Amino acid sequence: MLMAAAALLCAAILTGCSTSTGQYAYGSQESDVVGAWTTLNGPEIELVLNPDGTLEAQQWPAPLTCRNVDVPEVDDFAAEPTATVTGEWSVLAGEQPGGLPTVSLSITDTSCPDSHVVAYLWRDEEGHLSACLPLESVLDPDNFSPNRLWMFTPRNEDAASEAPCFG
Repeated sequence: MLMAAAALLCAAILTGCSTSTGQYAYGSQESDVVGAWTTLNGPEIELVLNPDGTLEAQQWPAPLTCRNVDVPEVDDFAAEPTATVTGEWSVLAGEQPGGLPTVSLSITDTSCPDSHVVAYLWRDEEGHLSACLPLESVLDPDNFSPNRLWMFTPRNEDAASEAPCFG
């Protein structure tokens, strides 16, 4: 019995935490994420990641720029002010022990001390790349919303599945 449990654990580790709807996009590089992205769920946000490491976002919600505002529920983002913002981005491939593949977004045209968010890179079972932005850092921790992240997909790519991030 113990051997069977150990074999299952090893299999889970070797598959890279995969599920039937996809897995983390380990080994992702800057060239994989350059371009225009849009939200698949949540408010319409246009995010452009330029090859030089700069970014521009249209309709970027203020609570993601200045994390000094708690938003009670995910749906309440629609009532929050938005802006066009600029900044910088980088990719962490997730190849170090314990590391996950991410794209780091830093808004630079703000007076807020903490204007940095991280989206996890996810590849669905058909190979389409998504960036999954958890909203935990700006949501009121006393309220639970079932959909606590936004999924960004490349704007010109036909999203083959609307499977949620993290399966």
